[in-house]
Amino acid sequence: MTSEVGNTDFGSRFADIRKALNIPNATAMSKHLGIGVNAWRTYEEGGGTPSWATLMKLVDLGFSLDWIFTGKGGMRTDHPGKPGMRIDRDLMARVTDMIARTYKDMGAAISPADLGRLSIENYAEILRDAEDADDYEAQVLLAGNRLRRLLKEAKPGSGKRSASVS
Repeated sequence: MTSEVGNTDFGSRFADIRKALNIPNATAMSKHLGIGVNAWRTYEEGGGTPSWATLMKLVDLGFSLDWIFTGKGGMRTDHPGKPGMRIDRDLMARVTDMIARTYKDMGAAISPADLGRLSIENYAEILRDAEDADDYEAQVLLAGNRLRRLLKEAKPGSGKRSASVS
């Protein structure tokens, strides 16, 4: 399997990860990661939201969070010509949690793929705007307030607010 994979289906990327590791089935993959087999099967079917701990296990195995969430770029962070991005796990977890909580509080739905995309976008903005690591928490709060305002302004579609605001 090449390191550049253009798979746009969130669930199929989890199957691609398993195959890239030469793991034959969901049961073996779940044992490899130390998670429940039903959880991994659900991810491969495009359902559910992987926990932050599961995502970090995949990052530790060399898989790109950007690729997992968006299908763009390299599957692996260690492919030639593109060094792996070091992620502040605590900050990414706070950003992802802030987005999930904000959507829940606002009564809006967000898909796992959109949660990932929005997390990456907000993470990058926070890194760009923060003076230093001491400023991260304030930037997360600002991003949360901005997201809440965007969700309030979003016009209801078919009963739920759109998850595509950024």
